[in-house]
Amino acid sequence: MYITVLPKIISDISKPTDPSEFKKDINNIFIKINNWFKSNVLLPNFDKTHFLQLITKNCQEIGMQIVYENKQIDNTYNTKYLRLIIDSSLS
Repeated sequence: MYITVLPKIISDISKPTDPSEFKKDINNIFIKINNWFKSNVLLPNFDKTHFLQLITKNCQEIGMQIVYENKQIDNTYNTKYLRLIIDSSLS
C-alpha cells in the first residue's frame, strides 16, 4: 500500500485522548485497511504483519492487541524496512 492512500482510508478517525479509545480506534483503522485490501483484490500476509508503537520518554507504551479474523497481529519493538532499522523510540 502506498502512503498516499492511507489518509483517504482513515480520514474520519479522531485523535483519541484516552488509551481505551486509542485501542478501539487502532482496531477500527486496521479493519478499514483490510477492507481496502479486499476491495483491491489484495491479501495481506498475516505471518509477516506486525505493528510498532512509537514511544517517547514522556509517554509509556499502551498494552494492546490487534486481532483480525481470529489472528493476532504481533507487537514488535523494531523492524527493518529497506535496510533501515526502525525501533520504537526512533533512536
